[in-house]
Amino acid sequence: MGFAGVTRGWGRVGRWLTIGLVLLVTGCGARADRIEACRGMMGALLDDAVQGAVTIDHRSINQEETITLIATEGEAHQVICRFTEAGAGVTAAVLTGVMVDGATVDPIKLVLLGHPLRVLVMPTDVTAPVVIRNDAQAVAFFAQQIINGGSLGAVLALIAIGYSLVYGILGAIQFAYGGLFAIGAYLAIILITVIDDTHWLPITVTLAVVALLAAALTAMSGAAIERMVYRPLRTANRLTLLIAAIGLAIVLENFLQLTQGTGNRWLRSLFSGRFTLFEGGGFSVLIGTTQVAIFVAVAVIAIGLSQFMIRTRLGRAYRACADDRSMAALLGVDVDRVIMATFAAGAALAAIAGLVHALYYGEADASMGYLIGFKALTAALLGGFGSLPGAVVGGFAIGLIEVFWTAYVGASYKDVAIFCVLCLLLIYRPYGLLGKPEGEGGWPLRR
Repeated sequence: MGFAGVTRGWGRVGRWLTIGLVLLVTGCGARADRIEACRGMMGALLDDAVQGAVTIDHRSINQEETITLIATEGEAHQVICRFTEAGAGVTAAVLTGVMVDGATVDPIKLVLLGHPLRVLVMPTDVTAPVVIRNDAQAVAFFAQQIINGGSLGAVLALIAIGYSLVYGILGAIQFAYGGLFAIGAYLAIILITVIDDTHWLPITVTLAVVALLAAALTAMSGAAIERMVYRPLRTANRLTLLIAAIGLAIVLENFLQLTQGTGNRWLRSLFSGRFTLFEGGGFSVLIGTTQVAIFVAVAVIAIGLSQFMIRTRLGRAYRACADDRSMAALLGVDVDRVIMATFAAGAALAAIAGLVHALYYGEADASMGYLIGFKALTAALLGGFGSLPGAVVGGFAIGLIEVFWTAYVGASYKDVAIFCVLCLLLIYRPYGLLGKPEGEGGWPLRR
């Protein structure tokens, strides 16, 4: 096996021994996902997110478990998370209370943080909706869900646009967008960390540089995918192309697991500013600086791409290929170049969505693209494949459905609700809200 193989073997053994020792120190009953969620609270609730080492204290009494994290580097912070058992048939942690530096966090705020932390967060029962005390608070809470749902929908809309672009010109689904989305998130976190640690660029310039680099690198990956996978199979039947696309998505996910590990990678909070829009019944409707930036960025991208499709030569070539690739080739359009550019553009949009996700939620993991890729596919179907406005509308619709379901029904079955929408859509309106039945139209932006 050789010295290198033995060294790698002992490295693995040492890693597992270290993990075992950590579990012994933190307590046999402490779960890694609960500690991870509590550390995520530090990044979500503190303006200066803790990146350094922390000490962990774990105590378990009957059905209640308390995890205390104390920052040991930089400014002193203490976060106490209280968990209780969710009940039979529920494996996720139920977070029932959080204290940050001695102050108790509002339970409603914990509900709003439930999605980004990927942990089941409810103030009382896992399936109970949020208790609304009066009409004014109900209106304010409803408005807050619109803002939160729009933030999630913006991420889905960017990926859904990529799905629509590829399907519009090739009639195939690019399942790798979920993996490219995750790659974009990892690239964003790594590049921001490296550039920000040097302190040689303002944060706004850093984000602009990171967005350009992440989009460019991911666009090259998208072009390579088209050249090596989709182009050789372009004349194959759709089932073969579908299987290849699913296999490619699995390859990208495993590539991230091998290169980045299976754990989460965290990003400190870059924009901590929040604005109070209005108050109702003691509930403040807030919008963060990051959310404002997300809405502006998606609006600029959607409008710019629409104008690009209408007014530029490449955009007109895309619309010609979407109508009839054979006729476009006879008229002198380089079809291969247009298709490769489409894959590259869709990959760049997925990278921008990954950057937005990293800024808003503050984390990335290797499997994050799997579920969000299917949700974006649902958004593209809901809006109508081949329609850019439809992709945007579908993305925001799916984001709102997920957030409203979580807020008013519970977080347990929010994904089931979304995919039930997908099933109903495929049955009753398979061409989407703004799409057209096959054979009835062309590119919807054509004048």
